[in-house]
Amino acid sequence: MIPALTNVPGIDPEYQAFFSALKEAGFTGDIETSFSSRLAVATDNSVYQWLPQGAVFPKSSDDVVCLVKLVSDPKFRKVRFTPRGGGTGTNGQSLNSGIVVDLSRHMTAILEHNAEEHWVRVQPGVIKDDLNSRIKSTGYFFSPDLSTSNRATIGGMISTDASGQGARRYGRTSRHVLSVSVVLMDGTLAEFSPKSGIALREKLGLKTFEFSQNYAMYFDKLERCNYFLQDLAALALAGEPEDSRLVQTLLHDVMGDGGQWTMAMNVYKKYGAVPKDLFPETASSKNTGEMNTQLRALLHTAVAHMYANKAQIDEIIAQTTAAGHRMLTIHLGEPPESFDWEWTDEDGNFHRDGEITPVDFWKKYVDAGLEDYVCLVDDPRVEHPKGRKIGIEHLGNVAGGDPTEYLNVPNEFMKDCVRRILTEQGIPVWFGADCHPMMDRESGAWATDLFEYGRVYNVDFDMNKQDRVRFADSAMNHAMAFVGVDVADDGTTTRRWRVENSWGDKIADKGYFTVTDLSFTPSVAAMGETVQFRVTIQNSSGKKISSCYIRM
Repeated sequence: MIPALTNVPGIDPEYQAFFSALKEAGFTGDIETSFSSRLAVATDNSVYQWLPQGAVFPKSSDDVVCLVKLVSDPKFRKVRFTPRGGGTGTNGQSLNSGIVVDLSRHMTAILEHNAEEHWVRVQPGVIKDDLNSRIKSTGYFFSPDLSTSNRATIGGMISTDASGQGARRYGRTSRHVLSVSVVLMDGTLAEFSPKSGIALREKLGLKTFEFSQNYAMYFDKLERCNYFLQDLAALALAGEPEDSRLVQTLLHDVMGDGGQWTMAMNVYKKYGAVPKDLFPETASSKNTGEMNTQLRALLHTAVAHMYANKAQIDEIIAQTTAAGHRMLTIHLGEPPESFDWEWTDEDGNFHRDGEITPVDFWKKYVDAGLEDYVCLVDDPRVEHPKGRKIGIEHLGNVAGGDPTEYLNVPNEFMKDCVRRILTEQGIPVWFGADCHPMMDRESGAWATDLFEYGRVYNVDFDMNKQDRVRFADSAMNHAMAFVGVDVADDGTTTRRWRVENSWGDKIADKGYFTVTDLSFTPSVAAMGETVQFRVTIQNSSGKKISSCYIRM
């Protein structure tokens, strides 16, 4: 007989309470907390072993949503979990000391197969060899080449961007995924897919393609005129004094070139987009200074008239908006209401789609989902708890459009998101930061201890990030992009960051800065998290056929 184990690690009370609450919340999958079940998912194809508190096996995306929503409850904030597929990862990505969410037991359905359009829609637990066996009769196959393909799941392959010996010919998994459905940290079920000019270029087989930035700028500034006038009119009618701090701040900040993700989406959803060739750059779109000055003067004049004659506010808004429209047309040109869309692909084939409006062009050629991207912020002030949305009042561009909101998260969570996007997907990450105090433009160095001002002046600058924000010593004043990260051998500890700035290639390292990891926390205020995948199936000869969906 085999002696019974006597020193079995127990389950933390917090996790016991979580498993009980999960059942009560309507989770229909399996919840296993026995030592044998925990031990079975404590290892993968790596050299690591990490015993979790338990394992759960969702039966549907609704179960995943149920799990994630429960974790967002403040009393379960210490609960940690990681997804698991076939356990074939070689770096321990599915291991943790909390909960393993195993998607390979129940979520194994091939939901849809469109042989004519060459795409499949599957659940994350589908094994790669099973998928290829199912579609073999059509002459196509899902091509990322793995030695563990008889047990590796599609969800795990996407999560780790798996590849093998065939990667040189077929590419990594991320090159073969067009769309994924994911559950965000607040329990929202969202779908992500490629949206950029690069994606459209590949979709249409074009050598080059770029959207017109001038077109988006035209309508952004036109809408900003109306938004500002409506905002100030409401304040004036509510009795807000013209010399109040709020009104003066709005007057000072109006008509800049910067903005937020939601503001961009408001413009694209309302006005669509056009190719750059049809509405190219002008002198004013390349250098907006003088145009912005005149627009700002126009709006200041309008506000002065509003406060002088509140009975005429509606007429003042209409006249000023018409004047702004006229000024923008002089500076940027007259944007097209429709255009004939035709192109020749890389193989020399000519295509004609006929007359199309910018909105229809956006809907037809730019896949839906951009508005589902998430903007994260690290607001350290105690009145703004983590895990909650923060709305920015008086910040917007389209009256009646979506409000500007951020999800407030811990800085470490934000940092981990950036690391994973850079290392697993190779996608740059937009972010905003307080970039001036400890940045050297000449050398490209950026570190919290780069300049020892305190020692020079014999002054103790001892405010933390919360105090610097609260007492106007720090603010998000510039947007840049993370393009690289230096990660330690453990695969998670970050040491340095590569940042691409927009100030030209005459500064720093051809426009790139190196940021120490310690500078990330006090400097970075907000970032946009984007997830993009593209899927293709190969035919039996190995030739790429077309884009297709693999949804999770």
